[in-house]
Amino acid sequence: MHDFLYVPAAGRRPSDWVERLCSLAASFERGRLVYSQELRPVMINGQKHLAVTPAFLRDHPVGPTVAAFIGGDWRHTEKQAA
Repeated sequence: MHDFLYVPAAGRRPSDWVERLCSLAASFERGRLVYSQELRPVMINGQKHLAVTPAFLRDHPVGPTVAAFIGGDWRHTEKQAA
């Protein structure tokens, strides 16, 4: 389980920015796009969010790119992903 930072998608352009960022760390398996467990889209109370772990931002090669894009527009939560 990971501790995640959640970034709301509302108010951003383009509307698919969450999926675009998540595709940076995604892979293709059996012809399907599979999102990373540390950078993925999630729905919270019917709203799309970006879920990203602090370790991803710190350690992954595209982590600094993701961090620069989201800037300070995230909130830390103690929610655990299953």
